[in-house]
Amino acid sequence: MTVKQAVEIYPTLQKLARTKKKTERKSILSSCPCKVFHVLSEIARNILKGVIKVPRHKLKSLKVYKNDLRKIAKQKNSSRIKRTLIQKRGFLPLLIKPALSLLASIVASKMMKK
Repeated sequence: MTVKQAVEIYPTLQKLARTKKKTERKSILSSCPCKVFHVLSEIARNILKGVIKVPRHKLKSLKVYKNDLRKIAKQKNSSRIKRTLIQKRGFLPLLIKPALSLLASIVASKMMKK
């Protein structure tokens, strides 16, 4: 993921992480561009590899969804990622929140340079 993509996608990921209602999250996911799903797939891949550190209490919550997480990390096609996320949307905030801090630092450094 490039810095430009991180800057573009950060507000959408923030909105997805903050929404509590599943119906709102579903409507946001259905209107998202393909880039968002590729970034979500990359986040899942990095969590599985250990690049993105996840606190232990959240890691226990993610273990319930480990097969779905692996499925999203493997997929390259954005429509399949989208379908999986819409069907199994309970773990989406758990997936996004650890990555938001990394993306926030990237976005902040990009804004400071301007």
